[in-house]
Amino acid sequence: MAGPVPFERIGGHLTVVPVELDGSVPSRFVLDTGIGFPLISRELAQRLGCSAIGAPYIGRRMSGQSLSVPLGVVRSLRLGDLVRHDVTVGIFDLRPMFAAYPMIEGFLAPGFFEPAAFTLRPSHATVDVEDATTLAGLRARGTTVPMQVVRDGPSVTLFTWLRLPTGQPVKVEIDTGSDALILNRPLLEELGLDERSPDVRSVRGTDETGRAYVRWFASLRGPVSFEAAPKLVQSRVEAMFQEIIYDGLLGTRMLDRYDATFDVAGARLTLAPAGP
Repeated sequence: MAGPVPFERIGGHLTVVPVELDGSVPSRFVLDTGIGFPLISRELAQRLGCSAIGAPYIGRRMSGQSLSVPLGVVRSLRLGDLVRHDVTVGIFDLRPMFAAYPMIEGFLAPGFFEPAAFTLRPSHATVDVEDATTLAGLRARGTTVPMQVVRDGPSVTLFTWLRLPTGQPVKVEIDTGSDALILNRPLLEELGLDERSPDVRSVRGTDETGRAYVRWFASLRGPVSFEAAPKLVQSRVEAMFQEIIYDGLLGTRMLDRYDATFDVAGARLTLAPAGP
């Protein structure tokens, strides 16, 4: 196993790690399992001499709007002892997203680690890159649930399945770029909640792309578990509801109870009790 890489949390839930690009350029990226593929800021791309090549990637945000992202290639990208060469990256204007954190210059995506697995250890504030031995040890002391790995060009999206208090299974994107459990708006009523109730809070706003949204926040009435592992159950889960293209997104608030190991190549997520 490579040495652990320390991370810090900003905004309460974003995992920020030190990286190095092209062998000599230090930076700080958000490690985000929901980002699809690595992104770098326009300013960092200019410093690296990384320009757009070929056709852009056309993706969709969780709220459904389409985004066109120019693609380039960085010669190398390093996290701790792990180095990948000739890495495809998206070039994106990150300033609206990180106005309060100008030191953040990019995103690191889960596909960067393949074929290795990696573990987020919130209790130690580290990211660990696993080898076959450490991965086997984590699986022995933890619980493994399946992931669905969806590939679209350079993009890798991870999903798993939860069971809601109604007993209904839902497929959720695993998104460490989110905090609360996010559920599609129609599930609000299906879970016995009323948007007019004083127990449900609503917020109107505009996202980074200028799109208006309405979000509802409520505590779910009953347990939420992983469908493949009913013993991994949490109660009084705080959820956010919004019109999105998925059933839901699983954020850090639920994942942070565990050492969460992402094995993208093996399509498995292992959740172990926080270890020493």
